[in-house]
Amino acid sequence: MGYLREVKVTDTPYSLRLKAVTKFVLVIKNYFQWDSQVLTKNIELSNNNRTATKKAETSYECVLGNSTINSGRHYWEVKLDNFPNDEDIYIGIAFKEINLYSNPPDSGMFWGYICSVGKKCGPGFVEDYSAAARTGDVIGVLLEFKGENGILSFLKNGMELGPAFVNLTGTFYSAVYLFHQSARVTLSCKY
Repeated sequence: MGYLREVKVTDTPYSLRLKAVTKFVLVIKNYFQWDSQVLTKNIELSNNNRTATKKAETSYECVLGNSTINSGRHYWEVKLDNFPNDEDIYIGIAFKEINLYSNPPDSGMFWGYICSVGKKCGPGFVEDYSAAARTGDVIGVLLEFKGENGILSFLKNGMELGPAFVNLTGTFYSAVYLFHQSARVTLSCKY
């Protein structure tokens, strides 16, 4: 007979009152949030660094996630908590070395979904992809590696939009660019 139990990082076998013959099977959830050290001065983090809010409208500004992604299958969602319809929110992945104050397609280090027009963008290009998103929508991001090559796909409110980019190589981070003051998004790591 076995038991499923959630434990904290600070728990010890003694604090859990485990018997000496106890065997562990660990299931570790990949948990990431926005990185409080890799963001611009006009982006404020809250909600345990899961919500990012643009404080002032100056230009495109970026925040990266705190976990590296370079193998396996990873899925997270970004909810558009407040999305002013006249400006852009870009959701996707980036290299750590990205210029946090750049226009995403011009950065050379970002691949993503442009919420206001439903297009995809990568280094130096913007192409048709899907429909636009609005406040309250949830954009899912799926990055799956097969060997060294990654496939980046997006979902909108649970509906698959299909692969946006293939043959991606390197180490990536979740990323969001915000433009308009008061734009706000919340990150939720699924796996």
